[in-house]
Amino acid sequence: MNHQKKTNLWKTRHKILLGLLMGALILSSIGWMGSMRAQAVSLTDTNMSLTVSLGEVIDSKDLPTDSVVFDLYKIADAAPVEGYDTYTYDQSKISFAAEVPVTVSELTGDYNWEAIKEAAVAHLLDPDVTVEPTVKGAQIGTAVEILTEAGEGPGPGAYLVVIRGQNNQQVLMEDKKEYVSEVEKTIGEETKKVTVTLATGVDNIYQFEPTLVSIPDKSPVVDENGNEIKNTANQVDWEYDVQVNLKYDKEPRLGDLRVIKKFSGEDFIPATIVLRVSFEVPEGVEPIPEEIHSMTFKTPEEAKDGNQILLKDIPVHTKVTVTEEYPGAGYVIVAPEGGTATIEIEADEQIEVEFENKLDKQLFGLGIINNFTWSEGRWVLVNPETN
Repeated sequence: MNHQKKTNLWKTRHKILLGLLMGALILSSIGWMGSMRAQAVSLTDTNMSLTVSLGEVIDSKDLPTDSVVFDLYKIADAAPVEGYDTYTYDQSKISFAAEVPVTVSELTGDYNWEAIKEAAVAHLLDPDVTVEPTVKGAQIGTAVEILTEAGEGPGPGAYLVVIRGQNNQQVLMEDKKEYVSEVEKTIGEETKKVTVTLATGVDNIYQFEPTLVSIPDKSPVVDENGNEIKNTANQVDWEYDVQVNLKYDKEPRLGDLRVIKKFSGEDFIPATIVLRVSFEVPEGVEPIPEEIHSMTFKTPEEAKDGNQILLKDIPVHTKVTVTEEYPGAGYVIVAPEGGTATIEIEADEQIEVEFENKLDKQLFGLGIINNFTWSEGRWVLVNPETN
């Protein structure tokens, strides 16, 4: 075969290969566009639902699941973007849109979800603002219909999810003044106040942060750095049955202990008594340091009326041991036996324990009464007095 024929044959093969490649690219493009059309968001004729669950299981003995509900506040309607597999937000029918604008970040062009959430929480959970939830009192773990094929339901869009529960009387809280609170949280090196909603269990108070959710939604896309990018324009399938798992914090409920000190008998001399208080907290609760308390009685009237120490805000189920370390010179402990009492704290209760002393007839009148003071971890004898 001469050189000219080889050249013509190469050109022919090249054209065939180029044609096949272009055909493959065209088919690929058609397939991709078809896929886009198949995935295009439907905002009118597709069933949609939202299920709100708790990320960690709560002990049902402490807080039954059916004692916690959630409310939905719609802050924007979903509006399709023609020619694109995504939607934007329309607030034309939202009465409080001026207070909770769906803002876009000037830096990235993305929705500023943090700013939107802060505005929604500040306005919608303000106790003095009257805005009825779009969906009220839905059960945790139960799917709420957002849209049915018949066109019923509140419809797709952006919602603020707010959890609330029962109060100390085990009654579901309806008043925002009851279930909305502020707590301090440390995020990184910054400590700031965060708005939370509450549910009261038998032993603990649960705190939930409101959250925003968009319905329908898309799963996040992971970028090259491993970061999750959540955007309704991501090239993944639409999720019409959206599920949200909310985390919570909890703090133990609290109770008080009142320690009452009295003297009995007809005889009295001035006395100073000393009580040592120690705390055995439940597992997972921050330890409470031991305390030393003293009381001085100068007159028979003070001894008869008694004095007291109020120990406030002790975590429930904490075992508090009160020991009378020093009953006063010339006195003996009458009650409790051994001069020690251990009490378990109950939620929202004030428990009382009484200590009683009286003069020891065998010691009274022997001539010397020793006065002691507690200093640097030990008892120190001061100012002996002759009787």
